[in-house]
Amino acid sequence: MTSHILERVPLQQVRLLPGEHFDAQQAGARYLLELDVDRLLYPFRREAGLPQPTDADGNPVTSYPNWEETGLDGHIAGHYLSACVGFAQVADDPQPFIDRAATVVRSWHECQQSFAGDAVMRGYVGGVPDSRTVFGRLAAGDVESQNFSMNDAWVPMYNVHKTFAGLLDTWADFASIDEQTSQLARTVVLDLADWWCRIAEPLDDETFDRILVSANRSFDEYRKVLPSDTELIPDRTDSFPGPLAGLEAAIASLPEESRKETWLFTVPFSRRISPRS
Repeated sequence: MTSHILERVPLQQVRLLPGEHFDAQQAGARYLLELDVDRLLYPFRREAGLPQPTDADGNPVTSYPNWEETGLDGHIAGHYLSACVGFAQVADDPQPFIDRAATVVRSWHECQQSFAGDAVMRGYVGGVPDSRTVFGRLAAGDVESQNFSMNDAWVPMYNVHKTFAGLLDTWADFASIDEQTSQLARTVVLDLADWWCRIAEPLDDETFDRILVSANRSFDEYRKVLPSDTELIPDRTDSFPGPLAGLEAAIASLPEESRKETWLFTVPFSRRISPRS
């Protein structure tokens, strides 16, 4: 007899009945549709050096205030993308959410392409203020980290983590909804993963551990196993207790075919990645 502690139920098979939870869900849907996608994308276009679109009055759009312009610039867009992907699976009218998710992924791809000629930043996409300086220092082994900051930026790896999460949700859950957007999300997230592994691989253990001072919580909360043509070999398991302990041994115990076909999305823990075909 097989015992299953927890099984994921596809969102398309779930509907809330009238009540406070349904009302909260509908309020969330309305809120998402009220947000201006271009304002959420402002930090990404700024870091990529791309022009900002104009609003209805012909003025360039601006970023949302507060956290979105005081250091955590861009982190909401990742949450937003994940939420749109979720509502695209349960809403009575899913198209507005599908369209918004597609806009975010397409725009992130455009931002990512603007870094193509930069040896350090190639593959990056994010809204971290002064991204080139923050991650240029990291790539050079210069890491100054505290609980909520790294290289004078407010939790930049936590910020990028939200972009990873939104792209992974889109890749996985849009495959049967909008295949083109799903495949584009796959392209963007794999290039983003390549960027991270390329700049992190040369770092020694002492430098890498300084990154973890401000980043380990955000990375530990998000791990997925997804099919890919990329084989990722984590080598930071000694730094993480609990579920990650012995991860490398667990991978090694898999059949050869499974090891080749499985990508364990532990990119932020890892510093070695094999080339993709």
